[in-house]
Amino acid sequence: SFGAVYTKLFVPMFNLTALASYKLNFEGADSIKDGNVISIYAKPEFRFNQFGGVYLGIQYDITSESEFNGTGGGDEGNLMTLKPGWNATWLPTVSTELTIPYTVMGKNTFAAWGVTANVYVTLAL
Repeated sequence: SFGAVYTKLFVPMFNLTALASYKLNFEGADSIKDGNVISIYAKPEFRFNQFGGVYLGIQYDITSESEFNGTGGGDEGNLMTLKPGWNATWLPTVSTELTIPYTVMGKNTFAAWGVTANVYVTLAL
């Protein structure tokens, strides 16, 4: 998987983070090759102060077809997910993030939602 990340603080209260990536899958020992994925993610964020804010992330994934023994299984389709969330910086090196992803559109998929909690620790190199 490889991609690019863009982030910019436009005004003291608005931040934008964007990610574009490509996931290349190879055939495994069982002759199954999962479809490759192109993913685009944008996360506009309203910051309350320098320690935290709320955001609404939007992720769009396009997946190519999976294969078994070189035979394609059909178009895998696409997926759009809304990801509202909150983040906070507790210390200069520790932050947390809570996201509630909700699938709003997709081919060959069903509507779903969940809760994701992350803790990030930054190490100085």
